[in-house]
Amino acid sequence: MVKGVGALDAPPRVRKPVTLSAPLWQLPAVALTPEQEAVALHASREIGPVHGMIGLRAPREDSLPMALLHIPPTEHKPFQILVTAGMSARAMPVPDDVEDEAEHIELVLGLPPDWPVEDASPEKAWPLQLLARLARFPSEAEAWLCPGHTIPNGNPPHPYASDTQLSCALIAPPLTLLPEAKTLAGPQGEVQLLAVVPVFEREVELKVEKGSDELFSRLDEHGVTEILDPHRRAVAGGTLFDLLDEKAVKTNES
Repeated sequence: MVKGVGALDAPPRVRKPVTLSAPLWQLPAVALTPEQEAVALHASREIGPVHGMIGLRAPREDSLPMALLHIPPTEHKPFQILVTAGMSARAMPVPDDVEDEAEHIELVLGLPPDWPVEDASPEKAWPLQLLARLARFPSEAEAWLCPGHTIPNGNPPHPYASDTQLSCALIAPPLTLLPEAKTLAGPQGEVQLLAVVPVFEREVELKVEKGSDELFSRLDEHGVTEILDPHRRAVAGGTLFDLLDEKAVKTNES
């Protein structure tokens, strides 16, 4: 079980909301920072060609420059990947008694191949908004992220969109990346790529009750990765929850 797992089971306290700049996907009009350039080059080399980027508006004058990189599906990777670029420029305040956790990270989130990344509707834009908020979280809240941490969407958690019951974000080791893609050498030192897995509130409750290892085990058993499936069934809960999930799946399929 990861040390300090319970430290982030509270809503992120970002002083201003994170918004996305328009047009949505574009090549940068200005030079990338050295940290962003290192991430972009690594992603292009080890994950897939970077198709474009979103520049994230800074909530404060001293906020780090950040962006989301978009990697479209390829023959060997039949899904889209979003990668943050810039959050690794500042070391996270990892507690001294926590060993083997990275101080510099970037986050990845996968999307189905047909997910419309330029659709600004709430039902389609929420994965991008989620990744943007999490990218700002460590530097704005002076916090840290590692595998096993969970961040709810509000208190109490509420679904990210009207067509899904997913309401929390789990930080996890990326399962869809090759080993050589999971770390990179940046100007600030080694950078670790971690995955964002949207989860149900009752899956977080399972983690709190039985530990993050139990949750990771169940997610793995059911084939849940960082590739988003907004209509998947929960890996925790009783018969009533299963019936509600089944009803939600049938409703979305009709």
